[in-house]
Amino acid sequence: MSAKTPVVRDRSAARVAGVAVLVSLFSFLYYFQRGDLLLYGDAVAHINIARRVFDSQTPSLLQLGTVWLPLPHLLMVPFIFWNAMWQNGTGGSIPSMIAYVFGVVGIFRFVRGMLETDLRTKPAAAVGAWVAAFAYGTNPKPDLYAGHGHDRVSLSRPVYLGRGVLRGICSEPAKK
Repeated sequence: MSAKTPVVRDRSAARVAGVAVLVSLFSFLYYFQRGDLLLYGDAVAHINIARRVFDSQTPSLLQLGTVWLPLPHLLMVPFIFWNAMWQNGTGGSIPSMIAYVFGVVGIFRFVRGMLETDLRTKPAAAVGAWVAAFAYGTNPKPDLYAGHGHDRVSLSRPVYLGRGVLRGICSEPAKK
């Protein structure tokens, strides 16, 4: 009978995600409480473009295609069916908040994956990854927009991180 070695899972990425969720929720509640979710003019434009997909004289996907890329607007559509979420900006904030969390976790995993080459570098890689996630997560622009109806910054960063995240997910762990 062979003894199986227990699998030790690193929960650091989950902890980073938890912190990012809390920061994102705090940011959202801060602006929501003050009625400032749609304070920025572009936020109103983004949410109205998304709303035109199903609420206009000619509702269709052809309503997309202004100066902004359509992905943020498509991600908002499920959340702005309800008039209240459209009018107060909550529907535009939800995809931005999710993208913020993915961006912070993506930076963490990318940096940790780049720095961790063997067992000796694991502690330093963990510290470096936390510092990178902190620097990204506390950057005023994504933090400000994470709970705001303006989504250009938060929704574009995960796209830039995609290669690194996919590398971290799809690659085999380094031999230690």
